[in-house]
Amino acid sequence: MKKLEISRLAQTMIKEDVLVLDAEMTSRKQRSIISLSVVSSKTGTVLMDTLIASKFDISEEAFGVHGITNNDLVDAPTFLEVWRELELIRDGRQLTSFMTEADFDAIEFTLAHEAGVQESDLMDVDIYTNPLLQYIGNAHPVAVSLKNEARGYCIQKLFTDMYGTRYGNKVGLHAALSKINSNYQGAAHTAKADALAALKVLSYIAEFESRMLSKST
Repeated sequence: MKKLEISRLAQTMIKEDVLVLDAEMTSRKQRSIISLSVVSSKTGTVLMDTLIASKFDISEEAFGVHGITNNDLVDAPTFLEVWRELELIRDGRQLTSFMTEADFDAIEFTLAHEAGVQESDLMDVDIYTNPLLQYIGNAHPVAVSLKNEARGYCIQKLFTDMYGTRYGNKVGLHAALSKINSNYQGAAHTAKADALAALKVLSYIAEFESRMLSKST
């Protein structure tokens, strides 16, 4: 897409109030979500910001990134409790994030392990024998559908398509913020700060058209 088309897509996303999320996880291998934040792209309001209990221990590498400990999660809600709340908050709106593949893969992983199965086996679960599995079985295709739709709204991809890559790779969130001369609100690599930062990048992309019009007058 050309820059103007990308900008207008971002404008549409904000007009339709696509929700921007960010998730922090236990580790690279076991991508169990332990923190989730969701922000309204239209208003900038933080609609959700919560820790999440996990069946997996947090790796040292992950702790070094987001600073969350296993003890922090002792009284946290389960992912299914958070998912139910998210569905109410979402109210039919599309979700996106800065790195949609990573975040939505983590949603699939976490849903599957809440059911006690691997992602590849989730669709084969007999959802009619257990209310919990029934809920997860119904939630999983919703998560997959959201992931497929979110690919077209991936903020990292929109930014990279508009401004190019860095050293042949996609631009990271920190680099994107630097490019637009902006900063994190709060500590970087927390779900809330990263979700708000991703929205800043999306808003900058949306404002490209108005910046061009201002230069031409």
